Amino acid sequence: MQERLEHRLGYRWSEFELPQSVARVRAAALVIHDAGDRDVLPASGLALARAWPGARWLGTRGLGHLAILRDPTVVNDAVDFIADRVVFAPPPARGELFAYGAPAPIA
Repeated sequence: MQERLEHRLGYRWSEFELPQSVARVRAAALVIHDAGDRDVLPASGLALARAWPGARWLGTRGLGHLAILRDPTVVNDAVDFIADRVVFAPPPARGELFAYGAPAPIA
């Protein structure tokens, strides 16, 4: 099935996998990820943010995988990002320490 899809679409399967698939994306991105997410490890969120050119990072704590979608603070942060009212910090570089729990806007 994978080979048939690759042939039909004209792309290798690996090009659809995150984070490789975002390396050429030029759209703005705010990656929001919770430290306690048990469904998708925080390292995966960081890898995506680091691979996405120009992406910004917002780490949360205590929301898990689903509550993050309903948290009023996270929703407001997302709206501020979309409306270009706040510029969040880029994802921390590999080996760089960072804290979860608060947005890190730089403007």
